[in-house]
Amino acid sequence: VKGIHPGNTRIIESSDVLVFNGKMYFSFFELDYNRYFIWESDGTEANTINIYDYSGTNYFAPSNLFGYQNSLLFFSESSNGGTAMISLDISTLVDSEIVELIEQSQAPPYFVMLRDEGIIEELDTDRLFISFSSINNSFVSRKGYITNLTTDTTINIPYLDELSFQEYYITNNEIYFGQLFPNVGVELGNSDGTEIGTFLLDNINKSTLGLKSFETLSKLNESLLFRANDGTHGREPWVYNNNNSSLSLLKDINPGLNSSALDFDNVFFNNIPLSIDKYYFQANDGSTGVEVWESDGTTLGTQLTDDLNASSGSDPYNFFEFNNALHFIANISNTSHLVKKEGNILTPIVDFGVGYSFPGPIVQAIPSGNNIFYTFRHNNELRRTDGTQSGTVLLKDFIGLGKFTDVNGTLYFTAESSDHPGEIELYKSDGTMDGTVIVKNIESGFSSNPLNLTNNNGVLYFTAKTSLNGREIWKSDGTETGTFQIKNIDNSNTSSIQDEYYKDSEALAVLNNEVYFEANDGIHGIELWKTNGTEVGTILVKDIHIGNENSFPNGFSAINGILYFQAYDNIHGTELWRTDGTETGTYLIADIIYGALGSDPLHIISIDSNLFFIAETINSGKQVWKLENFETLGLSEIVTNEEQFVYPNPSDDFIYIKDYSNIEGDIKFYSITGELIKEIKQFIKPNQIILLKKQMYVEQ
Repeated sequence: VKGIHPGNTRIIESSDVLVFNGKMYFSFFELDYNRYFIWESDGTEANTINIYDYSGTNYFAPSNLFGYQNSLLFFSESSNGGTAMISLDISTLVDSEIVELIEQSQAPPYFVMLRDEGIIEELDTDRLFISFSSINNSFVSRKGYITNLTTDTTINIPYLDELSFQEYYITNNEIYFGQLFPNVGVELGNSDGTEIGTFLLDNINKSTLGLKSFETLSKLNESLLFRANDGTHGREPWVYNNNNSSLSLLKDINPGLNSSALDFDNVFFNNIPLSIDKYYFQANDGSTGVEVWESDGTTLGTQLTDDLNASSGSDPYNFFEFNNALHFIANISNTSHLVKKEGNILTPIVDFGVGYSFPGPIVQAIPSGNNIFYTFRHNNELRRTDGTQSGTVLLKDFIGLGKFTDVNGTLYFTAESSDHPGEIELYKSDGTMDGTVIVKNIESGFSSNPLNLTNNNGVLYFTAKTSLNGREIWKSDGTETGTFQIKNIDNSNTSSIQDEYYKDSEALAVLNNEVYFEANDGIHGIELWKTNGTEVGTILVKDIHIGNENSFPNGFSAINGILYFQAYDNIHGTELWRTDGTETGTYLIADIIYGALGSDPLHIISIDSNLFFIAETINSGKQVWKLENFETLGLSEIVTNEEQFVYPNPSDDFIYIKDYSNIEGDIKFYSITGELIKEIKQFIKPNQIILLKKQMYVEQ
């Protein structure tokens, strides 16, 4: 119909479309320019026009478009430099500010996500439900309000805070939503638009005993460590001794029902190299705040290492070994510090906030060679330190920075620089300014967006895109000529490696100097592949889900010359598989939940000749499993967790799906007469509410 925006040079971060009063309206938001603009169209070029175009001085949160009476409602900059709800009369094109929602906040560090966007939706004929984000101090918070379009009638409802686009459903003038309720967990809530009328509708999960969906396993000598909640002690560290098969609470760090682990923290136990004989993790004992704890695998040896930030907690994270000593990041006096363990003392050795008025938290820090490379969440500076304040320097300021990977003392990362604006490419650094350079501009004028950077014996393997072949498997020796696509697996010139499946940083696995990954050649579906770095050596290992169906192999763990992973077929569901790199040596080794539901095994580690992993049970949610001698199942449920994950069932209006980890593959919705009325062939978002058309039940 009409070209309306130069997308190759001016990137759109958020958009929406609305059909209203016989016309179509398109809204767009450019983060780089704090610009929100709206186009109107009747389907002809002449009548496709820009009706609103505002570039704010300060960042403001965008929203969806909402049609109300003869006006468009949306979020734009307020008169005070914050975010406000704006009304645009589509007849006169006069805009007016209805209510300021929030004062000035910081823009997201990379891209505007759904969680960053505002929500406007009708609750009833007189009231709207609105929700908006505020990005402050490195985290995104969201507030939920009911309004009838005046400042005085805009009222915050606390339980409507933190809802995203997928986590609520409005019907019959009421809002249903999944939300965190105190001492209950994430459950189904209901609101009529008043604070008193917003409450827990039903406690579907009567227990909080199962392992969290982001839980991991770690090992220390002959012991397995993990976090769990037994209903008495809160969420605390547990230990399983592989020598005598004993399971016990390691220590009740925060006594009673309180938990020492924070739900939003995913760095509880870190895989510290074996040269360090203890585990270091963060925990909150209820008095010192979140601090560094250590454990030798015994109750007596599990103790507070040091109180770095008296009473308030130092929030330590990113534990790693550097120069044969434990290092991590901690918040001391409101700035991020590099802390080193020297003997039994924790010593802050670098203040990352020097030279900054507001440096913000460190978003990633890894050792590489003689340096630790790091970057802040609120800027895109690549910086490094040698562990001293004087040896802490800025290497290069980028437009955007991706994940860091060490390859034998050289740092590799993806980035967008001012030298190649609009193009995310592969870079490297040796710790010097001159040695911080682009490895290769894979395709000029096109963003190759390298992902899954993986070290295989000193050679970097990764996935990247081209306009001709899509996303494929690549390798690099750090030189321009030595950086190339290994093989075009899908000869139809479409991506063999899908972006949505390969955002996982560990999607490539190394076994016996070969790299394993999932790919689709257009014939066999998404299956297990491997490469030795040559085109002829890049082959399909096995068609696990026969034909053009997908097995989605992932969760790789290489142990003693065997690669363990999860894969799906329509007979067993998602279960535990292994491969030695041959077709005959690739097979299912544990059908934990019989039938097509699957147990979704992840976080596979070994202690001696036993495998341990986290997988679903029939009635107890996620639990720790043990595979004795890599052959037969020995340990199953550790704690019980009776859980119903759909509600209500049956239903004639909506269905609430509590936790997608309990559901693998397709979901089928049937009417009470047995008629298939809805089928979803995609992964379901946790705590999602799905609209139904007929009375039905879910086949669990």
